[in-house]
Amino acid sequence: AGLAPWEIIASVVDAVAIPVTGNGDVRSHDDARAMVRATGCAAVMIGRGALGAPWIFTPGAVSRAEKAQIIRRHARLIEAHLESRTALVQLKKHLAWYANGLPFAARIRAELFAAPSAAAVRDAFWRLW
Repeated sequence: AGLAPWEIIASVVDAVAIPVTGNGDVRSHDDARAMVRATGCAAVMIGRGALGAPWIFTPGAVSRAEKAQIIRRHARLIEAHLESRTALVQLKKHLAWYANGLPFAARIRAELFAAPSAAAVRDAFWRLW
């Protein structure tokens, strides 16, 4: 993998007369601002950086309590709007993304994916988060 070559984005910005959208290695609001400054791109597209971190679009630090509130709401919405089997799969996937970077992330993911129900998924996540 490695780092996204922002210098290539900058060279495209210099070479064309249309707005260019930058992408790659943007994992925070500050990263997006840095990309615009470094490349001159007109916009930033965020992909994997937002998985498990939807607060990426918020400037400044987001507290653990605010993150917990977002995660709980996301889980409730998944369960409210999806059929139970699909909701279970989506809960496991999204809560696993939220676990990234935590000290026990591998253990959390293992317990999430072994859980037989949405309630068991939530219990495993919050017990270790």
